[in-house]
Amino acid sequence: MSDKNLNLDVALNDEIDNEILPSVPITLSPYADPTTLTVTRSKELVASQTALTVRQRKVLNACISQINPLGSYPDGITVELTDSDLSLLTQIKKNHLYEFIEKTAIAFHSIPIIKPGKEDDDISYINIAEESTYSTKDRCFRVKFHKSMEKELINLRRYSSPKLQVLNGFANNYSMCLYDLLFSLYIAKRGGKQIFKVKLEDLLFSLGLVAANGEILKPSLVNKFSDFRRKVLVPSVDSVNEGSPFNVSFDTERIGRKVGLIIFTVSQKANVVAHDDPKQYLAQFDISAQQYQDLEDTYGYERLRANVAYLRLVISANAERINNKYNYLDYLLKNDIAALPDLANPYSELYRNRGVIKTFVKNLLTPIWWKIPAAIRSQIEESEAQNILSNPGIYSYFSMYEMAYQKLSREELLSSYTPHDLLNSILNENLLVD
Repeated sequence: MSDKNLNLDVALNDEIDNEILPSVPITLSPYADPTTLTVTRSKELVASQTALTVRQRKVLNACISQINPLGSYPDGITVELTDSDLSLLTQIKKNHLYEFIEKTAIAFHSIPIIKPGKEDDDISYINIAEESTYSTKDRCFRVKFHKSMEKELINLRRYSSPKLQVLNGFANNYSMCLYDLLFSLYIAKRGGKQIFKVKLEDLLFSLGLVAANGEILKPSLVNKFSDFRRKVLVPSVDSVNEGSPFNVSFDTERIGRKVGLIIFTVSQKANVVAHDDPKQYLAQFDISAQQYQDLEDTYGYERLRANVAYLRLVISANAERINNKYNYLDYLLKNDIAALPDLANPYSELYRNRGVIKTFVKNLLTPIWWKIPAAIRSQIEESEAQNILSNPGIYSYFSMYEMAYQKLSREELLSSYTPHDLLNSILNENLLVD
């Protein structure tokens, strides 16, 4: 496949209205737990408006989650997301991602964030990205944030830090924006029940229903308050109650003859599962404290935490049918699935809806992956092996392996061949059984 490079250095439409970090793209380590990531921005940015789609917002949130808000970036803030990250965020299959990435890159340059100023008539337009690049060769989408965004993302005095997993769990912009706004208002240290009065015009602006100059952008949702309440406000509050740590209710207050204020009552749910604590998360599946301790003693905390996070992602994405969570987690841990590259991970997007290939990888490639020397693993990842495994011809490789498996156990196979020789033999169709 030839490379398709997308470089957008400038906005495409100018008319639309203590620790020093290295200035290199920020990537997540194999053991990064996505449930601990936060989307830290200024409170002013939270209350701003943008016309990004909900999927584009999720990508932007994920990009922001990779920034150290206390860091220093003398050469600008650059982050990157792999196509696996993007596929998980958007639920778009990898082979259909390019068009979405192209539109998202254009949106990051041409659709501004509109931030109201301190005075009623003040408006500030902020470009999101200075440069966006995607290459099919390394399958990474890189975003260099615009200079005007930096003051909204680092060294902040007033900021909000919702968890990425919660924020990106909402299915539409209205629910996501409402939760984002309420989270920025809620004072966690105080806790308990808190009441916030939000001007209707400010709420409509943040939700993208009314422009900064008062122009109605979605008449069918705004002309009548009863329509806004029924079509936007009530469903969004219901979504926040269902998909966040908050219990939310609302009332209204009139200014003159019209509704002018929305009064939100917000409290934290009791017994909210601490998603960044693997022990608490697993307890809901009847995995006992002793079972958890056995797993931690066997595999170590970091490996356990990473694979529990992977389990959580699989469950939330409904990517696998899992009958026994403990056995499935034990399998993940034995093979350290969370740290595997897509090539060796039978549950990666590479093998979705490709049962025979997936079984081949699961039965042969995954169990021997960590036995292959690191240098050779790197060579395999950089070679054409992934293209071979993606090819329909893998069916013949699998059939050949099945014939070998009927005569030799996996242990006998591994004792007869070095892992590297075995892998190469399988991939090159040279494994012959007398």
